[in-house]
Amino acid sequence: MEDSSAKFLSDNAATLSILVVLLPIVLMLPTIVSVMRGLPDRRKIALVNVAGTLFLTPWIAAMAWAVLGKANESVYEKILGYKRWIIGVAAIGLVGLIGLLWFGWTKIDEYRNYDLSQRYEFQPVEAPPGSRSILASGKVVPRSLVQVSSEVSGRIGTVFVDVNDPVVVGQPLLSIEAPNITSLVKQTDAELAVTRAGVKQARAQVAIAEAQLGQQRAVYDRRRQLFEREFLSRADFEAAEAELRSKEEAVVAAEAQLAEAIGRTSGARARSTEARDEAARMLVVAPVSGMVLSRSAEPGQTVISSFQAEELFQIAEDLAAMRLELIVDETEIAQLREGQRATFSVDALPDQTFPGTLSVIEKAPVEQDGLVGYRVFVDIENTRGQFFSGMTALAEFAPRVSDRILWVPAAALDFAPSESARADESGPCVYAERSGELKRVPVEIVNRSSKMVVVSSRSLSVGDRVAVGLVDDIAD
Repeated sequence: MEDSSAKFLSDNAATLSILVVLLPIVLMLPTIVSVMRGLPDRRKIALVNVAGTLFLTPWIAAMAWAVLGKANESVYEKILGYKRWIIGVAAIGLVGLIGLLWFGWTKIDEYRNYDLSQRYEFQPVEAPPGSRSILASGKVVPRSLVQVSSEVSGRIGTVFVDVNDPVVVGQPLLSIEAPNITSLVKQTDAELAVTRAGVKQARAQVAIAEAQLGQQRAVYDRRRQLFEREFLSRADFEAAEAELRSKEEAVVAAEAQLAEAIGRTSGARARSTEARDEAARMLVVAPVSGMVLSRSAEPGQTVISSFQAEELFQIAEDLAAMRLELIVDETEIAQLREGQRATFSVDALPDQTFPGTLSVIEKAPVEQDGLVGYRVFVDIENTRGQFFSGMTALAEFAPRVSDRILWVPAAALDFAPSESARADESGPCVYAERSGELKRVPVEIVNRSSKMVVVSSRSLSVGDRVAVGLVDDIAD
């Protein structure tokens, strides 16, 4: 058995040599990963990792000495003589390695949930002296909010949708019961049927009159020929001529009656169409696609159509794109421009700030308690659905600074998150927080002091947070 084990070590010396070289690297993997990740507990991980590695060092050295051929046969025999100890130590080392890996990767999972403020110390970018931010309060509102009311009076029958239901254009929202409109439709339909029957009768009278006229013309032609040949007296001929004129007048009268009947039918048809249109309004439908934000309609409720009709529903077209409705004081409105960036917070999420873009500045003044202000709107994204309509918001507009001249802490220019990042730097830069990550932002140094540096950058704004060091390093 010992000969076969020795033969195995001899035959697989190259493979074992690679394993022996890689083993310390694998054992130190938790420390390597924790240092590269910058975990707050990396020192504890490294301490436990090094202790475990030193515990296995004698076994690693003996194996390296054996498999690399640095000893004679007696070394193989001694190693094989302690194979139970070796197996035990290897098992303990394997368990320790698994525990360290589990500990390290657990910390990495925790790292993924860390806020950058737990790893890095941040300070804000400031505006030069003489400039300041503009604050304005308001509320979150949908970009497009449609109020739905009834165009007819009556009692609500059935309500088909509720709050938070999605709707599409033309989808029924509720039905209204209006007996007067229903009876009007029946009345106008009956009137239309009567006038149509009158038109048919008038057409029949015109056909009869035209037939009689044709017969009389034939009689007149025959008597005219007889009169011209002097086979008929003048009195008979004149009687036939008078009868022809009478038939012609009868046709004209029948055509006039037909035209009158057609006119009555057109009026009845218009009244019937109007009544049916009114009946169609008894079914209230969605004018836009979106989501129902509010509903005040209940079955059995009476609604009255007027110039100030009662609001039954509010429908927001797109809640993924909302905006802030703010009032800015008249002394500060001149400093704002459409397209200007802003940050804001809401009372529901007090420890977080969010970006926005100024989209509309209304020219009409708004008076509140004797103070004059102007309404502005800031477009915001709500793809995560965290903002609700009506939330109280506080927005801050960065001051407009020419040439983007800003103040940043001097420590921000000296900081790099890693040595590799420092090696990649091609010029002055700072590391700013962007969407939960640390991003490199190039800057141009204008003037430098011991604590603050005046820089020019179109990628930075007042209020941006820049890293100035690691939390552990500053704490030490």
